[in-house]
Amino acid sequence: MNATAAPPKSTGGLDAHALFEEFRGVLSSRADGVLTREAYLALGVRQSLLAAPQRSAVFDLFEKYRAWLSSANLFDLNLVAHQWLGRATPVYDFVVVDEVQDLTTAQLALVLKTLAKPGQFLLCGDANQIVHPNFFSWAAVKTLFWQDEALARAQTISVLRANFRNAQAVTTLANQLLKIKHARFGSIDRETNFLVQSCASQSGSVQLLADKDATRRELNTKTRGSTQFAVLVLRDEDKAAVRQQFQTPLVFSVHEAKGLEYPNVIMVDMVSGQRQAFAELAQGVQLDDLRGDELAYNRGKDKTDHTLELFKFYVNALYVAITRVVENLYWVESDTRHPLLQLLELQTAEALTLAQAQASSQQEWAQEARRLELQGKQEQADAIRRSVLKTQKPAWPVWDEAAVQELLPKALAPGQISSKPRQALLDYALWHGQSSWIRQLAASSRFEPAVQLASALQAVHGRAVLPHQPGEAHAAYMHRLDNWRRDAAKLLEKRFDAVAERQRQPYATRAFKEVLRQCDQYGVDHRTYFNATPLMMAAQCGNTALVEALLERGADPLARDHYGQCAWDYALERTLDDPTHTAAHLDALYPLLSPPVLDVQTGGRLIRLERHQGEYWVFGLMLVGYKKMYSELVPNVQVQHNLIGYCADYLLRGVERIPDSVLRPQRKKRSYLNGVLARAEVHSSYQPSRQLWLRARNGYYVINPDLQLRASSTAPWQPWKQWLNQPLVWAGCGIRANSDANG
Repeated sequence: MNATAAPPKSTGGLDAHALFEEFRGVLSSRADGVLTREAYLALGVRQSLLAAPQRSAVFDLFEKYRAWLSSANLFDLNLVAHQWLGRATPVYDFVVVDEVQDLTTAQLALVLKTLAKPGQFLLCGDANQIVHPNFFSWAAVKTLFWQDEALARAQTISVLRANFRNAQAVTTLANQLLKIKHARFGSIDRETNFLVQSCASQSGSVQLLADKDATRRELNTKTRGSTQFAVLVLRDEDKAAVRQQFQTPLVFSVHEAKGLEYPNVIMVDMVSGQRQAFAELAQGVQLDDLRGDELAYNRGKDKTDHTLELFKFYVNALYVAITRVVENLYWVESDTRHPLLQLLELQTAEALTLAQAQASSQQEWAQEARRLELQGKQEQADAIRRSVLKTQKPAWPVWDEAAVQELLPKALAPGQISSKPRQALLDYALWHGQSSWIRQLAASSRFEPAVQLASALQAVHGRAVLPHQPGEAHAAYMHRLDNWRRDAAKLLEKRFDAVAERQRQPYATRAFKEVLRQCDQYGVDHRTYFNATPLMMAAQCGNTALVEALLERGADPLARDHYGQCAWDYALERTLDDPTHTAAHLDALYPLLSPPVLDVQTGGRLIRLERHQGEYWVFGLMLVGYKKMYSELVPNVQVQHNLIGYCADYLLRGVERIPDSVLRPQRKKRSYLNGVLARAEVHSSYQPSRQLWLRARNGYYVINPDLQLRASSTAPWQPWKQWLNQPLVWAGCGIRANSDANG
């Protein structure tokens, strides 16, 4: 639907936004299912934006909308909620919903059906901040509880009026807008029939500025370098024009700004850009109607008047925009004499009151990018990195998967003259534990360092024969054989340590200024030689001070390498692989780096594994250990057993090395691990069964073939084999694709 086209009369003259609200807020929002045509036509006058004669054409459009969703492989959250309602199981002890006004009744019903105890929930919201098409009302929410008389009596409603965010001047302006809304439309419901009380100590300021080129240039010059100033526009389509004159990457539409706050906000043509709609909001309201500090409860008498529903986006969007301001609002409007601005009692400032240009450091911008990224504002985070941080490409080769795939044929070519590709592959194989490539290097190119290591691998794993010397006694032979194997193991360790020392040295020292300088030059999450981030390397070295410094600069603890490992995995892997690593500081790194949850999908369901759950640790050990599970370069790895799957003994060796302050001693027992393995198995009758792994044979488990993972709530799902890069792991360890290996 084209929002700029003239709305057809057959649909009551509703534009695309209003029609979408009818779809989402009326036709599909009820907890008991999508309305039929008959039920929709029979709705009361207050239950729809349209009169009964106009609804038939809208229902036809709604059916086309549903068909389009199916053909385009898209989804509507309401329709998904209805489909899943029958599959919801009561598993949660308590549910907290914030911004409940952004949910429809259908979505809320699905959430509440997952409660093990029906009354154990807390709903928080503000109907004055509805900017999504959902026809929300507190009355509709309460109707959900009235179906159960005992539940309805048990609920209490508290109206919270204290405002700790906004400065006094900003709160006064927001309250004035609420008064206009009340005077124009009457009371929506009792839960929103109040003004806000400012609890802020700062007075703040509100400046209305005429929209002139000189004003925009001055604002842009003084604010573009600061993380403390954001620019707000009404809708997404308004951002492109504003960016032509405001060079800050912090440009948001109102929808995007929900949940954010900034000390200083520049609002651009919010009212002038939709002059007619905001004039409708001011129609018939006089300044005398806005006197007083309280709102009288007064519902509109005309039940057929849907003006509020049609125009609530504009008034609510303006309220949301104003309340994003912590201290100072700079409001730029083309029409400073607009009736709504007059009712807000704003006087046009003769000049901008902002003495000097504001500037933030590179570190502050990096932190802002990370903060926005965590809140799902990827567009603005990317803009910061692109236009402000302007990071360069690292001055060294980064051996990620694409680079390794390109390297392999060069390094393994029998006629390769240069030793650089072969040395690069050898270093990569040692670092990541990929023993097969060492053997291939030795066989194909006769690269001497690889030949030595391949021979050492043969000796260590008992596949090479040491000939007897003439007349040698058996005891002497066995002693010489033990020494030979010990020397081979030392050679492997020495070669790995040489590679590891080169990579770890900058991140192991407490004098890490050079690392931070590189972060300024290449970005805080730039990639090192083996495709790790500085945070991953600092974690592996147990350098807590550097980890804290990198996190302070906005480093992403959830960033992953091409084997699916994040910074916490690097720290944990080092602890598991290297018992001599006494400076692991895993107890200090645990609260800083370990993911609060592991998001897993099995059977089409989201499973969140939290730190306190046994499955979090067992599954985490499986993920961390997978890359080297079949590697002959790792001491004491029983490759043949590991090909079958994970067992309690394998996991026990891992958990025994984790400090008690991180993992309780009671969980470091074979019986506990066996219990966790059994209850989270695909065919387990345990409730809730998380179906994380499948029993391959007695005592051995493989990861559920259908399991998927994601890095964050905004990231796409990935099959676990793709997440852990199984093809590359198997290629590096010499496992055939049709083998019986784990997974």
